Amino acid sequence: MSLTLFARPRLIDALTPPPAAPVDRRMFANLDRVESLPTLSDTTLRALSLCNNPDATLADMMAVICRDGVLAAALLKLANGAVYGKGVTDVSHAVVRLGLNGCGKVIAAAGLAQLFAQLPPEVRRPTDGVLRHSLFVGGMATAVARKLRLGLGGEEFTAGLLHDIGRVALCVHAPDLYVPLLDSPADEPDVRPRERHTFGTDHCMVGMLFANRNGLPACIARTIRHHHDPAAETEHRALTAVVAFADGVANHLHTHRTLTTFPLDTNPALSILREFAGGDAADTLRADLSALVKRCVRDTRAVLKNLAG
Repeated sequence: MSLTLFARPRLIDALTPPPAAPVDRRMFANLDRVESLPTLSDTTLRALSLCNNPDATLADMMAVICRDGVLAAALLKLANGAVYGKGVTDVSHAVVRLGLNGCGKVIAAAGLAQLFAQLPPEVRRPTDGVLRHSLFVGGMATAVARKLRLGLGGEEFTAGLLHDIGRVALCVHAPDLYVPLLDSPADEPDVRPRERHTFGTDHCMVGMLFANRNGLPACIARTIRHHHDPAAETEHRALTAVVAFADGVANHLHTHRTLTTFPLDTNPALSILREFAGGDAADTLRADLSALVKRCVRDTRAVLKNLAG
Protein backbone atom coordinates (compact mmCIF):
# COMPACT_ATOMS: atom_id res chain seq x y z
CA MET A 1 0.00 0.00 0.00
CA SER A 2 1.33 3.43 -0.96
CA LEU A 3 1.38 5.93 1.87
CA THR A 4 2.21 9.00 -0.20
CA LEU A 5 -0.83 10.60 1.41
CA PHE A 6 1.38 11.23 4.40
CA ALA A 7 4.36 12.52 2.44
CA ARG A 8 5.14 16.19 3.04
CA PRO A 9 8.29 17.93 1.85
CA ARG A 10 10.92 17.74 4.54
CA LEU A 11 11.85 21.25 5.59
CA ILE A 12 15.52 21.77 6.46
CA ASP A 13 14.67 24.65 8.75
CA ALA A 14 12.58 22.30 10.90
CA LEU A 15 15.77 20.53 11.90
CA THR A 16 17.36 23.66 13.35
CA PRO A 17 17.04 24.32 17.09
CA PRO A 18 14.61 26.96 18.36
CA PRO A 19 16.05 30.49 18.30
CA ALA A 20 17.97 31.43 21.41
CA ALA A 21 16.78 35.05 21.39
CA PRO A 22 13.28 35.65 22.79
CA VAL A 23 10.69 36.39 20.11
CA ASP A 24 8.92 39.74 20.27
CA ARG A 25 5.61 38.55 21.73
CA ARG A 26 3.85 41.83 20.82
CA MET A 27 3.20 40.55 17.29
CA PHE A 28 1.27 37.62 18.79
CA ALA A 29 -0.58 39.60 21.43
CA ASN A 30 -3.92 39.01 19.69
CA LEU A 31 -3.63 35.22 19.50
CA ASP A 32 -5.81 34.94 22.58
CA ARG A 33 -8.48 37.15 20.99
CA VAL A 34 -10.95 34.89 19.26
CA GLU A 35 -11.86 37.55 16.70
CA SER A 36 -8.34 37.26 15.26
CA LEU A 37 -8.78 33.59 14.28
CA PRO A 38 -10.11 32.06 11.03
CA THR A 39 -13.79 31.15 10.91
CA LEU A 40 -15.89 28.45 9.32
CA SER A 41 -18.73 29.59 7.07
CA ASP A 42 -22.12 30.25 8.63
CA THR A 43 -23.64 27.44 6.55
CA THR A 44 -21.03 24.98 7.78
CA LEU A 45 -21.62 25.93 11.40
CA ARG A 46 -25.40 25.65 11.03
CA ALA A 47 -25.10 22.22 9.45
CA LEU A 48 -22.65 20.96 12.09
CA SER A 49 -25.00 22.23 14.78
CA LEU A 50 -27.79 20.14 13.28
CA CYS A 51 -25.55 17.07 13.32
CA ASN A 52 -25.13 17.51 17.06
CA ASN A 53 -28.85 18.13 17.65
CA PRO A 54 -30.77 14.91 18.40
CA ASP A 55 -34.03 16.63 17.39
CA ALA A 56 -32.77 17.70 13.94
CA THR A 57 -34.48 16.30 10.88
CA LEU A 58 -33.35 15.63 7.33
CA ALA A 59 -35.60 18.50 6.22
CA ASP A 60 -33.66 20.85 8.50
CA MET A 61 -30.40 19.69 6.93
CA MET A 62 -31.73 20.14 3.39
CA ALA A 63 -32.79 23.71 4.13
CA VAL A 64 -29.30 24.61 5.36
CA ILE A 65 -27.33 22.87 2.61
CA CYS A 66 -29.38 24.44 -0.17
CA ARG A 67 -28.06 27.86 0.92
CA ASP A 68 -24.48 26.97 -0.07
CA GLY A 69 -23.79 25.88 -3.63
CA VAL A 70 -20.33 24.53 -2.80
CA LEU A 71 -21.64 22.26 -0.05
CA ALA A 72 -24.60 21.17 -2.16
CA ALA A 73 -22.30 20.26 -5.06
CA ALA A 74 -19.95 18.30 -2.76
CA LEU A 75 -22.90 16.42 -1.29
CA LEU A 76 -24.30 15.52 -4.72
CA LYS A 77 -20.91 14.37 -5.96
CA LEU A 78 -20.37 12.06 -2.99
CA ALA A 79 -23.93 10.71 -3.16
CA ASN A 80 -23.28 9.75 -6.80
CA GLY A 81 -19.91 8.17 -6.02
CA ALA A 82 -18.86 4.56 -6.24
CA VAL A 83 -19.92 3.77 -2.66
CA TYR A 84 -23.50 4.96 -3.02
CA GLY A 85 -24.19 4.49 -6.72
CA LYS A 86 -25.60 6.88 -9.33
CA GLY A 87 -28.90 8.56 -10.00
CA VAL A 88 -29.01 11.32 -7.36
CA THR A 89 -29.98 14.60 -9.03
CA ASP A 90 -31.02 16.90 -6.20
CA VAL A 91 -29.92 17.77 -2.67
CA SER A 92 -32.97 16.25 -0.99
CA HIS A 93 -32.20 12.81 -2.44
CA ALA A 94 -28.51 13.20 -1.51
CA VAL A 95 -29.37 14.04 2.10
CA VAL A 96 -31.68 11.04 2.37
CA ARG A 97 -29.06 8.75 0.85
CA LEU A 98 -26.23 9.93 3.13
CA GLY A 99 -28.21 10.54 6.33
CA LEU A 100 -27.44 13.18 8.95
CA ASN A 101 -24.08 11.71 9.98
CA GLY A 102 -22.97 11.24 6.38
CA CYS A 103 -23.97 14.81 5.55
CA GLY A 104 -22.12 16.01 8.61
CA LYS A 105 -18.86 14.44 7.43
CA VAL A 106 -19.15 15.93 3.94
CA ILE A 107 -20.06 19.35 5.32
CA ALA A 108 -17.24 19.35 7.85
CA ALA A 109 -14.68 18.37 5.21
CA ALA A 110 -16.02 20.81 2.62
CA GLY A 111 -16.24 23.59 5.22
CA LEU A 112 -12.63 23.08 6.25
CA ALA A 113 -11.56 22.98 2.60
CA GLN A 114 -13.39 26.28 2.04
CA LEU A 115 -11.53 27.79 4.97
CA PHE A 116 -8.20 26.62 3.54
CA ALA A 117 -9.11 27.98 0.10
CA GLN A 118 -9.56 31.45 1.59
CA LEU A 119 -6.11 31.51 3.18
CA PRO A 120 -3.33 33.59 1.62
CA PRO A 121 -1.13 31.56 -0.78
CA GLU A 122 1.87 31.77 1.56
CA VAL A 123 -0.25 30.02 4.21
CA ARG A 124 -2.31 27.70 2.02
CA ARG A 125 0.65 26.00 0.34
CA PRO A 126 2.54 24.95 3.49
CA THR A 127 -0.64 23.93 5.33
CA ASP A 128 -1.83 21.62 2.53
CA GLY A 129 -0.36 18.69 4.44
CA VAL A 130 -2.36 19.68 7.53
CA LEU A 131 -5.58 19.32 5.54
CA ARG A 132 -4.63 15.82 4.29
CA HIS A 133 -3.51 14.79 7.78
CA SER A 134 -6.71 16.12 9.36
CA LEU A 135 -8.99 14.34 6.91
CA PHE A 136 -7.19 11.06 7.62
CA VAL A 137 -7.38 11.54 11.41
CA GLY A 138 -11.10 12.31 11.21
CA GLY A 139 -11.72 9.16 9.18
CA MET A 140 -9.44 7.03 11.34
CA ALA A 141 -11.07 8.24 14.56
CA THR A 142 -14.46 7.34 13.11
CA ALA A 143 -13.29 3.88 12.04
CA VAL A 144 -11.68 3.10 15.42
CA ALA A 145 -14.71 4.37 17.34
CA ARG A 146 -16.96 2.12 15.29
CA LYS A 147 -14.64 -0.89 15.60
CA LEU A 148 -14.45 -0.51 19.39
CA ARG A 149 -18.16 0.33 19.68
CA LEU A 150 -17.51 3.46 21.69
CA GLY A 151 -21.03 4.74 21.13
CA LEU A 152 -20.00 8.19 19.94
CA GLY A 153 -22.46 10.19 17.85
CA GLY A 154 -20.28 11.16 14.92
CA GLU A 155 -18.51 14.02 16.67
CA GLU A 156 -15.27 12.04 16.42
CA PHE A 157 -15.00 12.94 12.72
CA THR A 158 -15.34 16.68 13.33
CA ALA A 159 -12.97 16.54 16.31
CA GLY A 160 -10.40 14.63 14.27
CA LEU A 161 -10.83 16.95 11.31
CA LEU A 162 -10.21 20.05 13.44
CA HIS A 163 -7.68 18.71 15.95
CA ASP A 164 -4.76 20.58 14.28
CA ILE A 165 -6.64 23.74 13.25
CA GLY A 166 -4.50 25.66 15.73
CA ARG A 167 -1.48 25.02 13.51
CA VAL A 168 -3.27 26.78 10.66
CA ALA A 169 -4.16 29.73 12.89
CA LEU A 170 -0.55 30.09 14.03
CA CYS A 171 0.64 29.93 10.43
CA VAL A 172 -1.86 32.66 9.47
CA HIS A 173 -0.36 34.97 12.09
CA ALA A 174 3.31 34.31 11.30
CA PRO A 175 3.96 32.07 8.28
CA ASP A 176 7.67 32.93 8.22
CA LEU A 177 8.11 31.55 11.73
CA TYR A 178 5.60 28.74 11.70
CA VAL A 179 6.22 27.09 8.32
CA PRO A 180 9.50 25.53 9.60
CA LEU A 181 7.51 23.88 12.42
CA LEU A 182 4.96 22.23 10.13
CA ASP A 183 7.21 19.23 9.54
CA SER A 184 8.85 18.24 12.81
CA PRO A 185 11.99 16.06 12.91
CA ALA A 186 11.43 12.34 13.31
CA ASP A 187 12.87 12.38 16.81
CA GLU A 188 10.55 15.23 17.88
CA PRO A 189 7.00 13.90 17.78
CA ASP A 190 5.62 16.77 19.86
CA VAL A 191 6.09 20.23 18.35
CA ARG A 192 4.43 22.05 21.25
CA PRO A 193 7.67 22.97 23.11
CA ARG A 194 8.96 24.71 19.98
CA GLU A 195 5.63 26.47 19.51
CA ARG A 196 5.64 27.71 23.10
CA HIS A 197 9.22 28.89 22.77
CA THR A 198 8.36 30.83 19.61
CA PHE A 199 4.83 32.01 20.29
CA GLY A 200 4.22 31.73 24.01
CA THR A 201 1.37 29.28 23.29
CA ASP A 202 0.76 26.09 21.30
CA HIS A 203 -1.56 24.85 18.59
CA CYS A 204 -3.75 22.94 21.06
CA MET A 205 -4.67 26.08 22.98
CA VAL A 206 -5.12 28.14 19.82
CA GLY A 207 -7.24 25.36 18.32
CA MET A 208 -9.51 25.40 21.37
CA LEU A 209 -9.92 29.16 20.95
CA PHE A 210 -10.84 28.56 17.29
CA ALA A 211 -13.50 26.04 18.35
CA ASN A 212 -14.90 28.44 20.94
CA ARG A 213 -14.98 31.32 18.47
CA ASN A 214 -16.87 29.21 15.96
CA GLY A 215 -19.39 28.08 18.55
CA LEU A 216 -18.49 24.40 18.26
CA PRO A 217 -19.57 21.99 21.03
CA ALA A 218 -17.46 21.85 24.18
CA CYS A 219 -16.54 18.23 23.45
CA ILE A 220 -14.86 19.32 20.20
CA ALA A 221 -13.03 22.22 21.85
CA ARG A 222 -11.77 20.08 24.73
CA THR A 223 -10.63 17.29 22.41
CA ILE A 224 -8.64 19.78 20.36
CA ARG A 225 -7.11 21.12 23.58
CA HIS A 226 -6.03 17.68 24.86
CA HIS A 227 -5.39 15.56 21.77
CA HIS A 228 -1.68 15.39 22.62
CA ASP A 229 -2.39 14.58 26.27
CA PRO A 230 -5.65 12.57 26.45
CA ALA A 231 -5.10 11.66 30.09
CA ALA A 232 -5.60 15.34 30.97
CA GLU A 233 -9.16 15.32 29.64
CA THR A 234 -11.76 14.53 32.31
CA GLU A 235 -15.13 15.15 30.65
CA HIS A 236 -14.88 13.68 27.15
CA ARG A 237 -12.36 10.93 27.63
CA ALA A 238 -13.47 8.47 24.94
CA LEU A 239 -13.69 11.15 22.26
CA THR A 240 -10.33 12.67 23.14
CA ALA A 241 -8.65 9.27 23.34
CA VAL A 242 -9.91 8.05 19.97
CA VAL A 243 -8.76 11.26 18.25
CA ALA A 244 -5.40 11.06 20.04
CA PHE A 245 -5.01 7.45 18.93
CA ALA A 246 -5.86 8.29 15.31
CA ASP A 247 -3.43 11.22 15.38
CA GLY A 248 -0.73 8.91 16.73
CA VAL A 249 -1.29 6.44 13.89
CA ALA A 250 -1.09 9.23 11.29
CA ASN A 251 2.08 10.71 12.80
CA HIS A 252 3.74 7.30 12.95
CA LEU A 253 2.91 6.61 9.31
CA HIS A 254 4.21 10.01 8.28
CA THR A 255 7.56 9.28 9.93
CA HIS A 256 7.99 5.54 9.34
CA ARG A 257 5.71 4.77 6.34
CA THR A 258 4.71 1.48 7.97
CA LEU A 259 2.59 0.19 10.85
CA THR A 260 5.05 -2.58 11.66
CA THR A 261 6.77 -0.59 14.40
CA PHE A 262 3.68 1.22 15.70
CA PRO A 263 3.81 1.01 19.54
CA LEU A 264 0.22 -0.09 20.02
CA ASP A 265 0.53 -1.49 23.54
CA THR A 266 2.27 1.61 24.90
CA ASN A 267 0.10 4.16 23.09
CA PRO A 268 -1.05 6.63 25.78
CA ALA A 269 -4.62 6.68 24.44
CA LEU A 270 -5.05 2.91 24.54
CA SER A 271 -5.44 2.64 28.31
CA ILE A 272 -8.30 5.14 28.12
CA LEU A 273 -9.93 3.32 25.22
CA ARG A 274 -9.80 0.12 27.29
CA GLU A 275 -12.02 1.83 29.88
CA PHE A 276 -14.79 2.14 27.28
CA ALA A 277 -14.14 -0.80 24.97
CA GLY A 278 -12.93 -3.45 27.40
CA GLY A 279 -9.58 -5.08 28.00
CA ASP A 280 -9.45 -6.71 24.56
CA ALA A 281 -9.32 -3.32 22.78
CA ALA A 282 -5.64 -3.79 21.94
CA ASP A 283 -6.26 -7.24 20.42
CA THR A 284 -9.16 -5.90 18.36
CA LEU A 285 -7.09 -3.03 17.01
CA ARG A 286 -4.02 -5.20 16.44
CA ALA A 287 -6.03 -7.53 14.25
CA ASP A 288 -7.76 -4.84 12.20
CA LEU A 289 -5.53 -1.75 12.30
CA SER A 290 -3.85 -2.34 8.94
CA ALA A 291 -7.19 -2.80 7.18
CA LEU A 292 -8.61 0.30 8.85
CA VAL A 293 -5.63 2.37 7.76
CA LYS A 294 -5.84 1.18 4.15
CA ARG A 295 -9.52 2.04 4.04
CA CYS A 296 -8.94 5.48 5.58
CA VAL A 297 -6.14 6.26 3.12
CA ARG A 298 -8.44 5.34 0.25
CA ASP A 299 -11.36 7.33 1.66
CA THR A 300 -9.20 10.38 2.34
CA ARG A 301 -7.96 10.41 -1.24
CA ALA A 302 -11.57 10.11 -2.45
CA VAL A 303 -12.68 13.04 -0.29
CA LEU A 304 -9.76 15.18 -1.50
CA LYS A 305 -10.65 14.35 -5.10
CA ASN A 306 -14.30 15.11 -4.40
CA LEU A 307 -13.48 18.49 -2.85
CA ALA A 308 -11.15 19.36 -5.73
CA GLY A 309 -14.06 19.12 -8.12
